Amino acid sequence: MHLKTNYYFLLTPFAILFLLLGISCNHSQEKLIYGSWIIDSVSRKSDIDTDAKIENNLKQNLIGSSMTFFEDNTYKSSINGSSPRENFSITKKGNNTSLIFLNKPPGVHIGSDVLILNGKELLIKIDDGEKEYTLIHFSRKNKTSQ
Repeated sequence: MHLKTNYYFLLTPFAILFLLLGISCNHSQEKLIYGSWIIDSVSRKSDIDTDAKIENNLKQNLIGSSMTFFEDNTYKSSINGSSPRENFSITKKGNNTSLIFLNKPPGVHIGSDVLILNGKELLIKIDDGEKEYTLIHFSRKNKTSQ
């Protein structure tokens, strides 16, 4: 009986270590958003026929634009020229990660689901309505070109 008690005391520090590592990995996943990204593809999906002009216009305005996410939860975008810093939040609930752009005027928010987030790419899905959504794919901008 005494041997089993010592065994549990030995395992407790390891259990705490693994728990802390799991929590820190979860937070570091969200921190991957920080830095500069370039939009390299945009696609719009809809159950309704989408006007090709709308999709082409969307691609022309977005592809090649950059976004930089800062650690103070602000971002700067080159979409439609230079912009002042705006706020964003990134949250994780279970297996789902959301990226919310908190734009001006106050109260205007654009929510998106993060489908891929790693050191090289970011893919977000923005719901445009009941049966429509836009996928925006970003690649990490080279540090030398920032």
